[in-house]
Amino acid sequence: MSPRIKTIVFDFDDTLVETGVLFHEVLDSLVSTITSALPGTPPPAADILKTQSRFDIELVEQMGVVPERFAQSLIRTYRFYLEKYGLSSEPEREAFLEREGARAFHDLPALSEDTLMVLKTLKDREKILYTWGLPEIQMRRLGRLHLTSYFSEIHCVPAKTTTAMKRVIGTRDPDSVLICGDSLRSEIAPALELGCHAAHLRRPDGWDYHNVPVSGNYHLLSRLGDLLGVIGDLDAKPDSR
Repeated sequence: MSPRIKTIVFDFDDTLVETGVLFHEVLDSLVSTITSALPGTPPPAADILKTQSRFDIELVEQMGVVPERFAQSLIRTYRFYLEKYGLSSEPEREAFLEREGARAFHDLPALSEDTLMVLKTLKDREKILYTWGLPEIQMRRLGRLHLTSYFSEIHCVPAKTTTAMKRVIGTRDPDSVLICGDSLRSEIAPALELGCHAAHLRRPDGWDYHNVPVSGNYHLLSRLGDLLGVIGDLDAKPDSR
């Protein structure tokens, strides 16, 4: 009997690779830059990060997921706190934050712990990569990490929407497709809307933008390797969702 799940659509950032580590390193630099520039007792790091997240989400909604927007959110946060303390920002510090923001996109992230094991175990299933961002950056990362050959299709889109995901799935039976990713907004909610199976890789320190209420049942993964058990369970229940 053929397996129920024939196609797995993988997210890239913070699913197959640890992109969040790069961003957290940059955010640590932001906190250090701000606290070292302010007199007296600086604001808590959590407050600085909350402000940056708010600016970042506003800029994503205006500009999309482009590298410049992250750097701009860092500089806006720096200026916000300097102005709050009645100080002028320093061009050298702004230039540093701009370089740090770009670094989060251009540095090579490490593979997640289970990535190669999962991709090799699923060698007989169709695997599709579904990522957003600039194609030249994402394709360069895929090439340097030697992941390209694992996928029959690679889709790099400017925004992850239900319409974009529908184009990726094409004429495949949604019941034969499983979407795996770390974003409730970008992967899980669209997958459920289209009638696909969904597996959410939870990231406790993930990007706030990813978190939205979701209606429907989906599988929770504490690590990527848990996906294999989910697929096995779905294959064993061919007659019911």
